[in-house]
Amino acid sequence: MPNMDGFKLCLAVRGDPALCRIPLVLVSAHYSSTTDHELARRVGANALLQGTPEFADVPQVLEQALLQGAPPVPDNAEGELELDHAAALSRQMEKQLMTMGGLAQRCTLLGAEVSLLGGVTAALARQRDPDEALRSVLAATLD
Repeated sequence: MPNMDGFKLCLAVRGDPALCRIPLVLVSAHYSSTTDHELARRVGANALLQGTPEFADVPQVLEQALLQGAPPVPDNAEGELELDHAAALSRQMEKQLMTMGGLAQRCTLLGAEVSLLGGVTAALARQRDPDEALRSVLAATLD
């Protein structure tokens, strides 16, 4: 959904008289903290599920949401909800930045390993004498 996540969708649906009685279940691979679950409840979601490849819990939670019906329309503390939503987004950005930093470091190390293997391969390809090849590989490895 461009420009709208599940939390904002819940607020929009709950604010629309034609849609406000529809039960909503949010599924997320990233929003999983107690604070996130509380925010989902406050914006009018029936539940917030942890997204998994199997979606094992989805059928029973959907059935429960259909039986319970939509929760009450959230009160008009929209400013407070917006701040809490912004805080949830900020937490997610911090998690993503930490993940990206780790991946960048890993890519740098893998790049160094590939470069080293390239040097070893080139040294082995240039030499016919095994002793000379090993000396070249050792020299390439130490560079």
